[in-house]
Amino acid sequence: MEINNYRFEIIKDLDGLRSFCNKNSWAFFEQFDEIFRLYGFPINSITMVIDEYYIDAAYRDLYYHYWSSFHFDWKRYCKRIFLFSSIHKEEEFLYDDSEDNILNNDFLGIITIRPSYSGEPDHTFGRTLLNPYKMIKYDGDGNSYCPYRYIITTEYEVNLFCNTFKFSAFAFSSQDGVAMKCAETAIYVLCEQFATSSPLYARKLPSDIQEKLYSRLSERVLPSHGMIGDDISYLLREFGFSTIMNGTSEETDKTYFIAGESIKDECMIDHETNLENWLYYYVESGFPVLMVVSPNQEVNKHAILGIGHSIDTLQLNECRIYHIGKLPFIDTSELYKRYIVQDDNQIPYREELMNQFTQKKNCKLDAIIVPLDRHIYLDAPSAVTIFDTWLNSQDIAISSSIVIIKQKAIEALKQINEYDEELRTDFENELSQLINGMEVSEDNPIVIRYCLANSSSYKKHRISNTYSEQEKVFYAGILMPKYVWLCQLSTYHCYEQGILFAEVVLDATASSMAKMNSIIISRISNKATYRMPNEEYEMFEKRLNDVDSNNNLPHVFYSYSNFV
Repeated sequence: MEINNYRFEIIKDLDGLRSFCNKNSWAFFEQFDEIFRLYGFPINSITMVIDEYYIDAAYRDLYYHYWSSFHFDWKRYCKRIFLFSSIHKEEEFLYDDSEDNILNNDFLGIITIRPSYSGEPDHTFGRTLLNPYKMIKYDGDGNSYCPYRYIITTEYEVNLFCNTFKFSAFAFSSQDGVAMKCAETAIYVLCEQFATSSPLYARKLPSDIQEKLYSRLSERVLPSHGMIGDDISYLLREFGFSTIMNGTSEETDKTYFIAGESIKDECMIDHETNLENWLYYYVESGFPVLMVVSPNQEVNKHAILGIGHSIDTLQLNECRIYHIGKLPFIDTSELYKRYIVQDDNQIPYREELMNQFTQKKNCKLDAIIVPLDRHIYLDAPSAVTIFDTWLNSQDIAISSSIVIIKQKAIEALKQINEYDEELRTDFENELSQLINGMEVSEDNPIVIRYCLANSSSYKKHRISNTYSEQEKVFYAGILMPKYVWLCQLSTYHCYEQGILFAEVVLDATASSMAKMNSIIISRISNKATYRMPNEEYEMFEKRLNDVDSNNNLPHVFYSYSNFV
């Protein structure tokens, strides 16, 4: 059975893939092999449905604004490839799959292939959407696992014949090197991603980018000759983002030293942060970051997108240890040094080590441009400094809470015989892990995680992930702005289980000059208090220092995450 303008291909092994690429000059074997292997190929077969005459909005926009003016004929159409794991017959795609969900379960995403200017197929990916949560890797024992747990995605929807496929992805496109280089491509992808996830943003086509750039520059914009960081930040701001630009050069970094200087003196913790830490804080907050990388700070700069980090952490002896009083602690940004990036010279979802970016592994982080919501005024360096000031003021309470949590767990362990055998075994394991996990030392330091959070999602998480009615009521009655900064405290062993013993919440709409006045919630173990918008800070501080107040919440609670 044949369907006009569509082709069906089943790739069972490497020889089959190589044969397919040899027959189709637009298919670059190395890239398709890398992508297929992320989905378990060649152990798992791949079925492709190829739309031969696909109109890609971004490419068609460029075609009419640029390619169509060429002397020689230029192709107008792209190809769109629907990827499925396992083997599927052509007849399956002509019937509604909504009940069986066989095709939906096996659907992996789409790859758009646009015409190549140079004849080389390694820069031909157009709007490409691949589901990272169905990608797999294998450990040393041969067991499969998904390596993309901490990654930013949004929900997409595509149609093929009578079926609609809904899936998670982060958009990707490769640069063509002529009309669209790395900076324009990164801006296009960011706008595509935000427009899909929120009605507050609009999709932008290449001509929209070029039109804005044309009004800013004193020279032509086509063919593209790249963009500098200021121009990238300007365009993102024009497209509705509230951008923060920070880098290693004096020009891009000066704002942040000034912002943090006035409150840094009040913080007695020797916790210095830099560009690498700030990159982690924003990615951990669920914001994709446009990263400028280069082998040196003067030339050959390249723009990529940081969209997540790996699940693998460094060993403790590879991390910097700080101290709150006598208590050791580490910043979670020290644990994660491998980032998931969208590099338009490579395939989607590359995992790369900090300061070893790009194919040559020789590029270091030079600057970050963060497309924040327009109501987020408090930047990462200032928020961290305020948090550290709070930690310094609460060091005794933090130390006491650790002792109390261990005591409560030991007491509960002695009363375990009241439960039946199955429950008793589960509780014994949980309590034993908690007792050992709260034994703070240089080998099990306090772990501190800083990130932004949407307050609605945060409140929903807090209310829905507890059996305590008092805790539900406590969080339900708190008024917060759209975004808040979180500082979450755990220990190294408890962090792996997603358990916290303390947390403080800051107003992300506050100025850095507000200092401790920007605190909305302070919670250390079962003691918590919050501040209403019309309440003076002195009243909040009085409750904060009252050791007998608000002692009715659970002593430990679950960590909040911006990831799926």
